[in-house]
Amino acid sequence: MIHTNWEVLQLKRKRKDLKGAILFAPYPIFTILCSYLGWHFSGYRMIIFQFWYQVSAVVWVIL
Repeated sequence: MIHTNWEVLQLKRKRKDLKGAILFAPYPIFTILCSYLGWHFSGYRMIIFQFWYQVSAVVWVIL
């Protein structure tokens, strides 16, 4: 089957959108969980923030 360039671009975009949705869906839950843990374990707040920041950076680079 021969695809036109437009069809190929649409397929790539759909694949990228799905990948982004899969990665982005749990991110708000992860953020809320990290803030909750940072609030209740104030001694570990900086470590939790650093962990959240590193994971966030990786997620946004992938997206």
